[in-house]
Amino acid sequence: HSCQYTCLPGFDETGSAARTCLASGAWSGSNLKCVVKNCGQPGCHAKAKKSLDKTTVGGSVSYTCKAGYRLSGATKRSCRTDGKWSAITPNCKIVSCGPRKRPRNGAVKCNGSTFGSACEFSCNRGFKLSGKKRTLCGTTGDWDSKKHYCRPVMCHSIRSPQNSVMKCSGRTYRHKCVTSCNKGYRL
Repeated sequence: HSCQYTCLPGFDETGSAARTCLASGAWSGSNLKCVVKNCGQPGCHAKAKKSLDKTTVGGSVSYTCKAGYRLSGATKRSCRTDGKWSAITPNCKIVSCGPRKRPRNGAVKCNGSTFGSACEFSCNRGFKLSGKKRTLCGTTGDWDSKKHYCRPVMCHSIRSPQNSVMKCSGRTYRHKCVTSCNKGYRL
């Protein structure tokens, strides 16, 4: 007589799958052992964090990315019965805040537009910055300050000298005030 053994899916066989009863009364071969398959350590992107319960069949791993990065791919993988991890190792891509626009009557200088990048704003002569001078691209893909304007510099109002008339074209940069003396008076 002979016996045939097989392991369930997800297990590797060690020993003899088929054994025969010998004339001596002993069985040929060695006892069959079914050892659960091991998928090994799952890969992990440099900017990712993994949470792993076990590396054998039925095990799972979950992925998250470090601050300033977004996951691209599966957030969870499992160890299959063929001894391989499902899906491919996900990637962590740096978040982008997008480009910053130059304010009217000003300039912007940036060292990039992704997480950790900075932009500095300045205004043309005669204009003053409204908003933060420096802004940073944050972990969520948003700049830490949104609005930057260059407003004209305002001069304080001046009184016309006694016995004169003053006409001003405005109070901002490059506007002028002209004074003329009343009849019988001079500057």
